[in-house]
Amino acid sequence: ERPVAAAPRTPKAVRRERATMRPLSHRRVRLSWAPFDDRTHRMSEAASPFAPATAFAALQAGRFAVVEAMARTQLARAPGDAAALTLLGMSLQLQQRSAEAVPPYRRLTELQPGDSAHWNNLANALRESDQLEAAKAAFRHGIELAPRNAGLRVNYGLLCMDATDVVEARRQFLEAVELDPANVTARIFGARSSHDCGDDE
Repeated sequence: ERPVAAAPRTPKAVRRERATMRPLSHRRVRLSWAPFDDRTHRMSEAASPFAPATAFAALQAGRFAVVEAMARTQLARAPGDAAALTLLGMSLQLQQRSAEAVPPYRRLTELQPGDSAHWNNLANALRESDQLEAAKAAFRHGIELAPRNAGLRVNYGLLCMDATDVVEARRQFLEAVELDPANVTARIFGARSSHDCGDDE
């Protein structure tokens, strides 16, 4: 006899359970660094005191407040600098200030609407700010732009688990596994969401 699906959990309970099993690096993996390979920003780096490569290295070293200050200084000079906007959003998010990261990420989706990385980052910041419906819309748009991006599908699946929509979460995780069989996060949460749906095969 087919097992009965588990009772829905509250969003807080899901997040608490997931935090206990998520690798420590998972938070950073969810962020997407898009403008770093942009030729325009490589050229501006040579002509400006703002150096995205230096700022990104500082971000990786955990100097989040320093990167925030660097990005804000550059944006005062050049409000549309995509590298500075990205670094500002990341530095705020990594300081647990996700609600403040939403405006720079949203601005990036306006400046470069065809870049799925910006929609991924915006959606993650919205998700971490408990704006789940807005995060869903952003993830869906990002997936429309990059349907074969396994990382986007994993992130959307995690959001669906926050919203206790285990059926949609399972679909996204399984799609991600098909696209990237080596994606450990997709496999772990794909198995968990399948169990929650009553499918342990």
